[in-house]
Amino acid sequence: MNTHMKQADIDLLDTIQRVEASPYLLTRIQQRIESKQATRFSTTWSWAIGISFVVLLLLNIATLRNNHSASSNENNLAQSMNLLPNHNLYNE
Repeated sequence: MNTHMKQADIDLLDTIQRVEASPYLLTRIQQRIESKQATRFSTTWSWAIGISFVVLLLLNIATLRNNHSASSNENNLAQSMNLLPNHNLYNE
């Protein structure tokens, strides 16, 4: 029975026919590959975006440091004038 099953499988494989591809299939595949490559960023744009993010990050850090030093200067000025440097009115 096992050999009969194998022979039936082989006979079934003999009935398979080769599929003919469309003559335009290769050009369509090449066109799709080229369109995928065209949508990528160029290396100069990637570097420009990366550098702009770094500059933006450095500007944010500089702004935060200046803000911190400005508030400490305000606190020193308020203390020298015997004013409360914060908004705590009831000293809780």
